[in-house]
Amino acid sequence: YFRAVVLCNATTTILTSSASNLVNVNNPGTPTVTPGTRCGPGSVALSATAPTGSTLNWYAAPTGGLPLQAGGTTFNTPYIPVTTNFYVAAGSGTSAATPQIGTATTTTGGSGFVPGPYSIFFRRSTMQFMYTSAEMVAAGGGNGTINSIAFNCTGVPLYAMPNYRISIGVVPSTQTTLTWQPATNLTQVYLNASYLPAAGWQTLTFATPFNYQVGNNIVVQICWDQIQPTFNSSGDHQYTTQTGRFLYTWTDAAGSSCGEVGTSTSTNLPNVRFGMTLGCEGARVPVQAAVTASPVVARVSPPVVCNNAVATITLTPPSAPYPTYTWTPIANLFTNAAATTPYVAGTSATTVYMKTANVGQQTYYMMAGNPALTTGCTYADTVRIHVQPGNVKIKAQPDTICVTGSSQLKLDTIAGYFPGSIQWQTSANGVTYTDIPGATNTTYNTPVLSFGQNTYYRALIKAGTAICETPVKYMVVANPTILSAPDSFNCGPGTVTLTAVTGGNGSAVWYQNATGGLPIGSGGTFVTPFLGATTSYYVSSGGGGAAGLQAVGAGNLTSTTQSETPFSAGWGGSKHQYLIRATELTAAGIPSGAALNSLALDVVTGGTTYPGFAISMKNTTTAALPASYETGVTEVKAPANHTTTPGINTFTLTTPFVWDGVSNILIQTCWSNQTANAVGSTVRSNTTTFVSSRRGQSDNQTPANMCATTAPSLTSNTSQRPKFILGYDNRCESAREEVIAYIRPVPVVDLGNDINECVDQGQAEVLDAGTQPNGGQYLWDNGTTSQVRAVTETGEYYVTVTNQFTCKDSDTINVILRRNPVVELGNDTTVCNGVVLNLNPGNDGIEYFWNTGQTTQNINVSSAGTYSVFVTNGQGCTKSDTIVVDMQGQLPTIQGIQVTNNGQYTFTFNAVNPQNVVGIEWDFGDGSPHSFAVSPTHTYANDGNYVVIVYLSSTCGFDSDTSSAHILGINQMVISKE
Repeated sequence: YFRAVVLCNATTTILTSSASNLVNVNNPGTPTVTPGTRCGPGSVALSATAPTGSTLNWYAAPTGGLPLQAGGTTFNTPYIPVTTNFYVAAGSGTSAATPQIGTATTTTGGSGFVPGPYSIFFRRSTMQFMYTSAEMVAAGGGNGTINSIAFNCTGVPLYAMPNYRISIGVVPSTQTTLTWQPATNLTQVYLNASYLPAAGWQTLTFATPFNYQVGNNIVVQICWDQIQPTFNSSGDHQYTTQTGRFLYTWTDAAGSSCGEVGTSTSTNLPNVRFGMTLGCEGARVPVQAAVTASPVVARVSPPVVCNNAVATITLTPPSAPYPTYTWTPIANLFTNAAATTPYVAGTSATTVYMKTANVGQQTYYMMAGNPALTTGCTYADTVRIHVQPGNVKIKAQPDTICVTGSSQLKLDTIAGYFPGSIQWQTSANGVTYTDIPGATNTTYNTPVLSFGQNTYYRALIKAGTAICETPVKYMVVANPTILSAPDSFNCGPGTVTLTAVTGGNGSAVWYQNATGGLPIGSGGTFVTPFLGATTSYYVSSGGGGAAGLQAVGAGNLTSTTQSETPFSAGWGGSKHQYLIRATELTAAGIPSGAALNSLALDVVTGGTTYPGFAISMKNTTTAALPASYETGVTEVKAPANHTTTPGINTFTLTTPFVWDGVSNILIQTCWSNQTANAVGSTVRSNTTTFVSSRRGQSDNQTPANMCATTAPSLTSNTSQRPKFILGYDNRCESAREEVIAYIRPVPVVDLGNDINECVDQGQAEVLDAGTQPNGGQYLWDNGTTSQVRAVTETGEYYVTVTNQFTCKDSDTINVILRRNPVVELGNDTTVCNGVVLNLNPGNDGIEYFWNTGQTTQNINVSSAGTYSVFVTNGQGCTKSDTIVVDMQGQLPTIQGIQVTNNGQYTFTFNAVNPQNVVGIEWDFGDGSPHSFAVSPTHTYANDGNYVVIVYLSSTCGFDSDTSSAHILGINQMVISKE
């Protein structure tokens, strides 16, 4: 016990305190130890005797670290291959303690946009804090068990934190600056599926207490999964300012932050209270676990095998064999030569067979005897067999040499080959190969090759004397040229077929424009889209390589404004790095050696300008982004202001970036508006299976400084990445030549509608193919070549017109010509009054219709007038005729003919009482000339019967009278009037 006495002038007692609590002084003492030994590697039995009242703790190190075993006078060591010292200490006495480290009353967290054990300013976080051994001792802590931890919550978060986890580990007290501790150095002590703290000190009791030894700094890790539904600026803690003791990373991405690496730093170290049970322990005493040599087991195994080949591993036991021969691990081990019967763990086998497609060194452990027993002998052996890569291919960059140059050949897979197992070879014909001296690496640079020097290259990959792989690459040297590319045409709107003949190992590539743009076709024949007018196209000869636009990532998500988007909000500047794996580029169809010439992002919400936006890239072997920025990038797009617009935002690279076809690529974007805030733009994004995005943000930086910084004010990593659309072009092409697709005019041929007409006999129908403006040539179905053609017969007629461009058009017309009836009433006439005139149009019809209403073929008229008739024949054709009849004057008349016989065969003829006669004409009936005398005398040559006719005419008409005479002889005749 202790008390205090206060003296005045060192002589007079003026105050005596009460007694203190009892101070216990424990002396655990020093244990007595007994070393152990064994034959061969395994577990060794050690023992020790503790002083009275003490217990024993067994350790692997003379100081620091946690006990391997708490309590017990005997200790079986873990497996050891050689003689090893262990340590034992005696301990006694226990007491409770709640050491608090950090006494400042300042608070921060989500409300201050900074991380902490309760801050949900980002949706998920992981962080590590370091508290020193000196702080622990000063706060009343010491050796013992940590049972709980508490932080002072000064601002309750709005949302619960899913799968809230706490892990603890230690680092030496000599370490003054925290470095991120991997999971293997930590022990999880607390898990809450949904943790929402209350205000004040929140004590969390460990499910697994943690043993602590003075001399070690304590590392506390806290992490949780993505908060739902969103982030919030809440969740504060009480802290004390410390430097180099707080690391973190945070993100809004889906998933868990546990397992991620934090590289961002904070000085806001949370105040902490540990709940402990303390104990008193004496000095540690070394105890030797000796391992003596054991009989050797001889082994034979190959150092290297081909991929998926069988490797035989054979043991030769010593003269006094071990009881068992067991193998670990058991994966890809078999007990038969065909490697079909798997080895069963724990069974004994002196011969096993390995077969695997796993590339690289395969390590197996053979144990003869049982190392778990502390008695008896054991022998351990390690078997290392290298497995060569399989399905190896050769990638070339460039894949085709353009005119002249060299190419770098790379094996794919690039790594995992046994030393000295590669030999590059060359051949001119692909049959006979020769070794290339010194070419034994995974890459080989060809000599300079020129056009005409196409060469085969082969990589001979061996496993000892066995040949595993022989991939071949045929290197083509192209000198693409256009030999001919004639213009072509189509008659009228439509598609045009263009052709090109190429040389120099090239093939035709077709373009819409004289320069720039992507190909619209390939091959010797190109059919244009539908054209309405003459259009120019362009063709080059391409000798390898390709060009295109390919998307990497599905873009099925939309980023937030402060996340994986290159245009993040909340700070004045951003620097992002993105990782795209080679497998993703290959799957997207981007060829090895492609020269990337553009990069595009699919913006969802935009409209903000980002000053000095720059892009840099590099090839990298990094498989997942670390908690620090990659260096060594090359600027591919110079800084320039960019204003985002919804949709595809394309950035043309000022310096094309060549992907080597094997490496992953890293893309870096950066910008800064030199203020303390910015409006974000969201982009299409997607989740990856690896850490693919790293974001850093700072305020009040120039764009150049933002791009150069490796330690922004805020950083975080995530497995969400924007959807990238990459443009590439690594073609070997000749200059483009113009090829014109003409749309030539087509003749317009129109013979009109079909003809069905009634025509007069001999009338022709004229067919006209029309005048053509481009030198038309005409060809009718009958071989005639004039523009017009007359047809007189019913039939089908067609004509083809060909213009000067060889464009043709045709037309066909059906002609039906029906004959009109022949209708003829004669000329207009004048007849005497009283005459009955018969009008007859002819008999060429089947129907007749007169304007008098009569329907007979002929009619008699006795009065002057105009007479018309319509005649319709059997073909349905109707024709008409009209005659004008005029009646004037009287008909001539006589009362008869007086005949006087003047002798044999001679007679005189007289008209009896002629009236209205102005003209007379006699026909004597014997064929003799007519007489126009009033009273003619006529002599007949012979007797016979003769009809004498007299024709009379008046001023309006004609009449006639006849007499017949029978000449019998002289003075004999008979006269009669008919």
